[in-house]
Amino acid sequence: MQNLVISSNLEVLDLHNNQLLGSIPQDIGNYLSSTYFLSLSNNNLHGSIPDSLCKASQLQVFDFSVNNISGTIPPCLMTMTSTLEVLNLGKNNLTGLIPDMFPFYCVLSTLNFHGNLLHGPIPSSLSDCSFLTVLDIGSNQISGGFPCFLPNIPSLSILVLRNNRFNGSIECSDSQANEHWKMIQIVDIAFNNFNGKLPEKYFTTWDRMIHNKDDVVSDFIHTVDTIVTETGTYNYNILPPYMYYQDSVTVSTKGQQLELVKILKIFTVIDFSSNHFEGPIPDVLMDFKAIHVLNLSNNALYGEIPSTIGNLQQLESLDLSNNSLVGEIPVQIASLSFLSYLNLSLNHLVGMIPTGTQIQSFQSSSFEGNDGLFGPPLIEKPYGKMENLHPQPTSGRQACSNNWNFLSVELGFISGLGIIIGPVMLWKQWRVYAESLARFQGDSPYIYPLYGLGELPQVYAESLACFQGDSPYIYPLYGLGELPQAFASLSLSSVYGGTYMLNKPECKHLINPSGSERWKSCACNQPMRHPIPDTNLAPQEFRGVEKWSSDFVVPDWYKSQMVNLVSQ
Repeated sequence: MQNLVISSNLEVLDLHNNQLLGSIPQDIGNYLSSTYFLSLSNNNLHGSIPDSLCKASQLQVFDFSVNNISGTIPPCLMTMTSTLEVLNLGKNNLTGLIPDMFPFYCVLSTLNFHGNLLHGPIPSSLSDCSFLTVLDIGSNQISGGFPCFLPNIPSLSILVLRNNRFNGSIECSDSQANEHWKMIQIVDIAFNNFNGKLPEKYFTTWDRMIHNKDDVVSDFIHTVDTIVTETGTYNYNILPPYMYYQDSVTVSTKGQQLELVKILKIFTVIDFSSNHFEGPIPDVLMDFKAIHVLNLSNNALYGEIPSTIGNLQQLESLDLSNNSLVGEIPVQIASLSFLSYLNLSLNHLVGMIPTGTQIQSFQSSSFEGNDGLFGPPLIEKPYGKMENLHPQPTSGRQACSNNWNFLSVELGFISGLGIIIGPVMLWKQWRVYAESLARFQGDSPYIYPLYGLGELPQVYAESLACFQGDSPYIYPLYGLGELPQAFASLSLSSVYGGTYMLNKPECKHLINPSGSERWKSCACNQPMRHPIPDTNLAPQEFRGVEKWSSDFVVPDWYKSQMVNLVSQ
């Protein structure tokens, strides 16, 4: 890269998808006075962004994404957005704040800082970028409340805030309501700490979600494949650079993390998963006839699944798992002919699973962990009760979007009754230490094949007393090699199969045979379902002990989520 020779009259410098090594020349900007398209993406460049690039005053497209560039973002890059229309620094190692220096006459169309180490709030001056179409700052350490100025940007179509440290309600004051947010097609705020109810009135103007794809004029389709001359080469002078630039964004759909390139206007996504939202599912979401992906999993939503879900005829992926939804599965869900991914597990649903064209083809894991579901694809026991092949415990919010569920070892102690528990260790003095023992049941077809109970992999995370999934510090983006951020503030204790488990506050219960030491209150309050003891963590001399009797009752033993018995 250091030996690169650049003509002073160069208008387009596109070196993306090569194997360029080294740092970017510090004086590169001195030779780009006529350049309006600059792309060095998808290489192996390192070092910082040279300040000299701010001299390239004609730049309209600036793409240094997918490298190993470090350091901070030069503030002058923000001021260049009076002419710069695309700024993509995604998937690097940039640190520091996003400079709050966007000019009043900002013409920026695409801003992508995804997958860096940036922190602090979203700069308020970004509100001056009234032509902004794509904003992707996912997988950073951005904090603060929901940026209520964003809905006032009428052109915004794609918003990705996932995997950050945002918190609070997403409801804005009436003066900041999204009356003009009619172009939005992808909203991904998953893996944050947003809370409160989903504000129904703010969804009513999301016109692109509401209209059928046949009603939509494809004015957003990027035309890089059509800007071709008769010789088959690109003609960069036909349209402005931002019109042939290929926007890309990472979304979660059908249980997978996918990177979309050349995003079409007709593809629509709502991903509010892995937050702390509560309340019922807003009825207005059932008016989104054009939506393709809806993910509300890993929250605290309650109430019934709206029967009007049958309106979502374009829906391909639906994930409502790990909430507190009740009632029966609406029969209308069987009419969704394009639905190819469904997850309703870990709720309180009851009744017969509706029959339909493809609903019985889903894995049993799509329905596991509910209170009383039966019917195919669940397996019928000889005495007639329908049950999942591999039942899961009911649990609270977890920081995993696709069946990364932990089966606890819950041990019951009943006065005068010996219970077969497998790995219990018998000694003169007993110390019951509610920590650290979890069992991973890998029965998701999207992550692991089915295992027999004797073959299930195990995970051991010290002090993991109550796995609540504090996003974004646990769940990585699968397949992208992006680790969750903010490990500096939390202690990593165990890594297994792509899931990062972090230390949690301990949940200790002390007891001895005399009963003088009583159990202390435990933060975990999830009911026991199917205890599966695991002797692998027990000392060799204690293995094989299968029974233990207690002369006293331990309060709330059935609510314990994870228990490890340790001798002393």
